[in-house]
Amino acid sequence: MELKRNMKKKIYYIWLILFFFICLTIPVNALTIGEDINYDVGNETYCIDNGTMIFSRIIIDATWIKFNNTGFNISSTNNITIRLVNLYVNPYVYIPYTSILRFKANTTGGTVYFDITGFKPTREYHIYKNNTLYAIMDSDSNGHLNFSNSVWSEYLFDIRTGNDTEFHQTTNLLIEDLLTNILPILIIITILTVIIWMVYSGAGSISEWIILFIITIIAIITVYILTTL
Repeated sequence: MELKRNMKKKIYYIWLILFFFICLTIPVNALTIGEDINYDVGNETYCIDNGTMIFSRIIIDATWIKFNNTGFNISSTNNITIRLVNLYVNPYVYIPYTSILRFKANTTGGTVYFDITGFKPTREYHIYKNNTLYAIMDSDSNGHLNFSNSVWSEYLFDIRTGNDTEFHQTTNLLIEDLLTNILPILIIITILTVIIWMVYSGAGSISEWIILFIITIIAIITVYILTTL
């Protein structure tokens, strides 16, 4: 009878841990923005091109704006309008030949300098203007892409990943990919293995389960940070 009660307690703790894990992995969509909402940053106006878009956060500063993890720092002598067409969930994730960001830009003239942030550092990106290849460049060590345009009507800019399987595969990048993609899986597998062992071996006092619970929460937070940077 006592063994059954202990088993029920351990199963309860397992479900509790899994519940917290599920809560932390469910995306929270905080803001739904439509075409009628504008954000002004200096002489720049940002809005949605068509329909609505959902963001987890929008941060506005005196000279820049950030939608989720994608930041815009634009320098223009004339008023300029930026219309967001499509924004990849996490532009830091590098999948070859994938459209990461699409936006329309329109101003009356002059050279406009774009500094767009949130990309994976030192990776190749292709910039298309009205579906024609405009530039190929690498993001810098901080994940910035910098380019300019001086001949104006309304243009659609499409930033796509290149193919870095043959380039930039340095030791640092390989370690970074390992930490981002493999380490979270190993952490989860290790935790589940320990839980299964404790249940079937009958091991573990309440204090040991509390310690395991705390370790699990720390591991889940670590996984979350590594996969959403």
